[in-house]
Amino acid sequence: MSLQKYQESPLFEQHGSAERRFLQLISALPKVSVQGYDKYRRVIYWNKSSEDMYGFRECEALGQKLEDLIIPSFMKSEVIKLHQRWIDYGEEILQTNSCLKRKVASLSMFSHLTLC
Repeated sequence: MSLQKYQESPLFEQHGSAERRFLQLISALPKVSVQGYDKYRRVIYWNKSSEDMYGFRECEALGQKLEDLIIPSFMKSEVIKLHQRWIDYGEEILQTNSCLKRKVASLSMFSHLTLC
């Protein structure tokens, strides 16, 4: 969700000033792809760099599951398992160099995940 749309939503009001500053910062980064997911792996934040990198517009990505957008078929079950362990036990998902999907073709990239 774009920062402007996010600021207009009830979710924005739930965050403190530190979270709002963080959202403003990541929205302003021109070449850093940032996505936000809920505990069910649904996209709740998708910045412009994510649109450019993955080929999905924000309106296409919001509400979709992470594994249905950018995770290749052969990685889906492992990603779901790791994500659930992160939610249930706080086990951080290690930084990786992954081959992720784009709307068209695939993309090799380094990723780091942070649970907020």
